[in-house]
Amino acid sequence: VQYLYKSGYDPSAFVTFFEKLQAGEKGKQVSKMFRTHPPTADRVAAAKKNTEDVLVQREEYVVTTSEFAGIKERLTTLEARNLGPQQDENRPGLRRRTSGRETGASKPEDSEESGSDTVADDRPKLKRR
Repeated sequence: VQYLYKSGYDPSAFVTFFEKLQAGEKGKQVSKMFRTHPPTADRVAAAKKNTEDVLVQREEYVVTTSEFAGIKERLTTLEARNLGPQQDENRPGLRRRTSGRETGASKPEDSEESGSDTVADDRPKLKRR
């Protein structure tokens, strides 16, 4: 919180961030023994106390900087490049099988017609001991 304050940013944004984080938390709590950080509620309370007691309110805080805007723009272009469904069809890629068999393998109904009861499968079988 003090780093935010000294760099000119609003320290209450730190509290707002943890409140949003706390609103998104759900499920079971981890045992205190296994926690690497204090619970979010404790962090919010400590940040509020620190902000109110120690830090003097400023009239203005830094909202954004040109460096931040540049980084945000670069991230936006990188994400747009990675998300795009417009992939080159000549480019190699992974294919998913539509059925449980490899392409070109005989279908179960074909094997029944040919008279064989079992379908030959080249994949290894796992057996219990």
